[in-house]
Amino acid sequence: MACEPLPERVDCQGYAFLSERPAVVDTEFAELLRQALLAAMHVGAPVLLVVFVVSAITGLLQAATGIHETAIGLLPRLLAVGLTLVATLPWMLERMVDLFRVAAGGS
Repeated sequence: MACEPLPERVDCQGYAFLSERPAVVDTEFAELLRQALLAAMHVGAPVLLVVFVVSAITGLLQAATGIHETAIGLLPRLLAVGLTLVATLPWMLERMVDLFRVAAGGS
């Protein structure tokens, strides 16, 4: 079946073209997305690491003592997350502001 000329922005199969932007823009978007994911991992890592360590310690203590109260496991984790966020929040905000500057095209 031969393709007949169709209006602009539609190919011969009837699919609309998504954009007329060059592939470089898509590459820049992919790079920005990669940077955003890496920044999210870097920003979230300290909190996750602290929660993991505190959970492991409280789990071992609960297993050793035989006390399996939910509040005893929850409160240390909440305190650890709160203190970690207070300690690392300036650094986290700095990382996010840097990412947004790159996204906006600034330096």
